[in-house]
Amino acid sequence: MYIINFAITITWVLAPTASPLLATAFDIRFFPADLAGTYTDAAIVNYVAPTAEFAGSLQYVFTPTEVGRYKIFLTTGASTSYTIIDKKDFWVFAASPTTQPVTEVLGNNPIIPV
Repeated sequence: MYIINFAITITWVLAPTASPLLATAFDIRFFPADLAGTYTDAAIVNYVAPTAEFAGSLQYVFTPTEVGRYKIFLTTGASTSYTIIDKKDFWVFAASPTTQPVTEVLGNNPIIPV
C-alpha cells in the first residue's frame, strides 16, 4: 500500500545486453492523480548498465502529494516521439489502517532496451 507524502522508489530490471543504452537515453512520463502529466529526462537515479552476462537496473524516486491513481512510464526516445518500455500503475491512499507504507516498486519482468 502506498501512502501520500512517503517517498516511493521504482526499480526497473534491465535484461542483459551487449549494447546497453546510456542512462540519459531513459526518460520518465509521470501522471499523478490529477492527470496533469509531466515529463522528465533527468530523474533516473542509481543506473547500473547491463552487460552481455549480467542484468542492470535503474530507479526513479518520487513522493506522491495527492491521493489517487498514479501512472509512471519508463520511456526512451525524443519527447515528441518516444517508446514506452514499461508502465507502473498504482493507487496512493491517505492512510493505512494496519500496515506500514510500501516504499519500493520492483518490475517483475526484465526489460530489454530497444
